[in-house]
Amino acid sequence: MTKITKAIFPVIGVLFSLLSILLGLYMPLTADFAVHQRLDDFLTIQYSILGNHFHPSSGSEMLWALAKPMSFSYFLAAIRALGIPYNIALSLLWVLSAIVAVLGLKKLYSQLFPAEKITTLKKILWMVVYIFLLFCPSGFDEATGSRIYRETILPPTVLMLIGLMTYFVALFMQNQEIRFLPTICSQCIIGIILGFVWSFFWFIKESSIWLLPAFGSTLIVCVVLQAKRIIGILHSQKYGMRTKKIIAVALGFSAMVPIGVVAGVSSAYDAINTHYYGVPYASVRTEGEIAGFFKRLYQIDDSNRSQGIWVPWSTMEKAIHASPTLRNNVELINQLTTNAAFLPSRDWRKTPPSSDMGVWTMMVALQHAGLYDSPVEAQTFFKSVNKEIDNAHLPQSKGFTPTKLLPKKNYF
Repeated sequence: MTKITKAIFPVIGVLFSLLSILLGLYMPLTADFAVHQRLDDFLTIQYSILGNHFHPSSGSEMLWALAKPMSFSYFLAAIRALGIPYNIALSLLWVLSAIVAVLGLKKLYSQLFPAEKITTLKKILWMVVYIFLLFCPSGFDEATGSRIYRETILPPTVLMLIGLMTYFVALFMQNQEIRFLPTICSQCIIGIILGFVWSFFWFIKESSIWLLPAFGSTLIVCVVLQAKRIIGILHSQKYGMRTKKIIAVALGFSAMVPIGVVAGVSSAYDAINTHYYGVPYASVRTEGEIAGFFKRLYQIDDSNRSQGIWVPWSTMEKAIHASPTLRNNVELINQLTTNAAFLPSRDWRKTPPSSDMGVWTMMVALQHAGLYDSPVEAQTFFKSVNKEIDNAHLPQSKGFTPTKLLPKKNYF
């Protein structure tokens, strides 16, 4: 392979990267949803003004402060502080993610097929992979490409995670005879980056659990490979026992680095929310006692439940009868059965909220009933309600659900 041939591939990569950024610069952005989805798109944008978010000045700001996780809002706050336009920042994120994904896949490929030589054809194939990932269709879709919303950072973040996970696994597949210090340093560095990117991904949406099996499998594979390496060292005659123990501990530590980073970031996130709001939850729709109340409602047996209506009024009545705390709060029940609490205005008895929208309806009702001066007050109220519902042992629906945040389905 000539020097000119070697130099041409990086140049092509840079040119396509610049083209991607240029397309991003002129790609129209959709702000329509941000204007009309005030409890969705607009809310995540509003969160990015961190000073206002962590110091709510109104009851409405306090009510919705913990409705959505914060990764997208931190992303907006960061690029605003750096003076980077949103569309350019998004294009740069795609470029970085495509580079990381290709590097990870190449690293894994080199470990799986170490004897194969690097040829011009292979370089062309890797360049094609890079260009395909760089111009991935989801980056140009309205929902995941041009809309000012958290969905836009989801595909490139997942792509980056795939690259980091494959690279991390490849590091643990390297030959046993390599030098240990560079290996451990590489594993720790990639592990730290992987831990931070996973944490960022986790707090983009409430439904990020779907990628957890892949992340968990990555860590399990790495731990198994590292354990095999540690056993080999301990049985080796090459080092003294003291050196063996030091190497074994260092290798074991490097395999657990991502878990430590994720735990640290999660603890910091919880601590910040606890400091400002009194509760640690990233989203009250999926965590805490309000979410726990609806988890219980979704599992109560009720023939009136449908695919679109998860909590018919008959289900709510069963909870009200089971919980004296809920039953005795007449004002809250009035809010649930009048126009005041609904988005849009309607009576839960006549027109129940669709799917999981009941959570937001309940939160508005709590505020109107004087039970949401702070998140702590509402969580305390529903802690008592949930305990009483559990003690009532209401009949449960039959079927399967992967999470209590969804009603069960009976497939037989």
